[in-house]
Amino acid sequence: TIVLAEPMTEAVAHFIHLEGIDDVTADDIAIYTENNSIVVRGAEQQTVRIFDVVGRLVAQRSSVNVEEVIAMPSTGIYLVKVGDRPARRVVVRR
Repeated sequence: TIVLAEPMTEAVAHFIHLEGIDDVTADDIAIYTENNSIVVRGAEQQTVRIFDVVGRLVAQRSSVNVEEVIAMPSTGIYLVKVGDRPARRVVVRR
């Protein structure tokens, strides 16, 4: 949905086709998708927070195990934040 703040005769939109980031590794932490879930491996004893593209928190796990599998409510782009590290983007597909 696009909302224009004022009347316009022309609007230009640029779209980027996301192939998806199915495997992100940083600091020995692997984040990837499997089935309809996000898998976080190597984040033991840290908090994992998952946000949708609007910024709403959709899942949180504290003191995670060696491998944490978190089912997502729907397909889409999610941001995964492990501890205080920068968030990583993943795409969940069915």
